[in-house]
Order: sequence, then C-alpha cells, then structure tokens
Amino acid sequence: MPDPNIVPRLEAAAARSWPSERDVAVGNWSVRVDGAMSSKRLNSINPLAPCDEIGFRDDLSQARDILASKGRPPLFRMTPLAGDFLSDRLDRDGWTRFETSHVLTAELADVASASMGEPVPADEFAQAWASVRGLAPEKSADVSKVIERIVLQVGLFVLKSDDGQATASAICVRDGDLAGFFEVAVSERYRKRGYALKIMSQGMVWAKEQGANTAWLQVLADNEAALCLYRRLGFDNVYSYHYRKPPGDLHG
Repeated sequence: MPDPNIVPRLEAAAARSWPSERDVAVGNWSVRVDGAMSSKRLNSINPLAPCDEIGFRDDLSQARDILASKGRPPLFRMTPLAGDFLSDRLDRDGWTRFETSHVLTAELADVASASMGEPVPADEFAQAWASVRGLAPEKSADVSKVIERIVLQVGLFVLKSDDGQATASAICVRDGDLAGFFEVAVSERYRKRGYALKIMSQGMVWAKEQGANTAWLQVLADNEAALCLYRRLGFDNVYSYHYRKPPGDLHG
C-alpha cells in the first residue's frame, strides 16, 4: 500500500499543475472537464475520499451533466482515494475498467547539472508540441490554453535535431518541493536516439535549480519503453490508477 499521505498530496499537485478548464466539487469527487484537450485526466470524475450510497445517484447525475457540457463522456479516474464502496458499486453497475497508469516519483538530489537546458517560450513550445505529435499546427492552441491556466512555475522544454526539427518536448511544473512532468514525448522518427533521456534530464536539473526535491509523473502501465527510461532516471512506482467507463460506452 502507498504512503497514505503521498497519494492526496500528489493528486492535489496534479490538479494544480495541469488544470482543467473547470474543476467542480461534487460530493467527495472533483469533476474535471476541459473544452480544449480531450485527455482523460482533464475530463474525468476524480474521487478525493471514500463515498457511500447516500447521495451517490444525485452526485453521479450532476457529474455526468458537467462532463456532458463539454461533450465529454462520464469517466471515473480510480486512485487509492476512491474507496471500496465506489469500486464495488461500479462493478455491480457494469462500469468497465481500462487503461491503468502508474504514478512514479524520483528524488532530485543526484541529478547531474551537466544536463541543464534552458526552457523555451510558450509559443515556441506549443508549435514543437504539435510537431512532435504529428498534429496540425493549429492544434498547438490546445496545449497553449492549458499552459495559460497554470499559475505555478513552469519549464517548457524542446529538443531539436541538427536540421532544426523538433524531436522531443516536455513540460515541468514546480509546486513547492514537487516537480511534475507532463506531455513528455519524442517524435516517432527520432525515437531510440536518447532524446527522451536528455529532455527528462534537462527538466529534472531545471526543477532542482528552482528548489524542487522530488520529481513525479504519470505513465501508462503498458508503456515498457517509458518505464525503462524512468527507472534509469531513478523513478519508482508509488501508486496506480485506472479509468472506468459505463456499460455500452465506446469512448476511451
């Protein structure tokens, strides 16, 4: 079992560091919904404490309406904070489990300063973000909207090839002594060349320079390449979460 204090701390840091357009308290849940990006962690029901039968139906109806306001399907993001009742109730009602992710942390004490890299301006990052993912240039506005909402200290990192092509991108957000990593990606044509290791190292050095002690991130449980990289960087699994979708739902 994870440290009972670290889960709520990292969940709170996640909400602050990568904010949705709306974050609405419904009972013991935080309902996050975003009109710009469709990622599940920005558009889901996040239990913050165990709940019970009292008010469950009304809370679920309200949560569905909030997500539907942006055209998002009802999804639960089930961390260790969810409790047994909710998990059992969703099982009974036929909600399907899918997409497990791990939350990892690493201490920044031993980060090598030789990996230091300078953050780039937001507009340059957004363009690189779209290019690295093979998206149309106009999609850069999606990530720009999320970045604009972050009130914490943000480091935006981009690596380029010798011919000036964006090869990798990553976002690091410092929240006190914590540094969260988001949108870490390497362009498909440049993978397995060390770019992921380099950009993560740069972000970790930057985070340490800004006063953070611990880095954290979320990664899909079946992404073996990323997990191998993060282990090399000293990351360990702290806890896991998965999503739930209702019967007959084709999203996710």
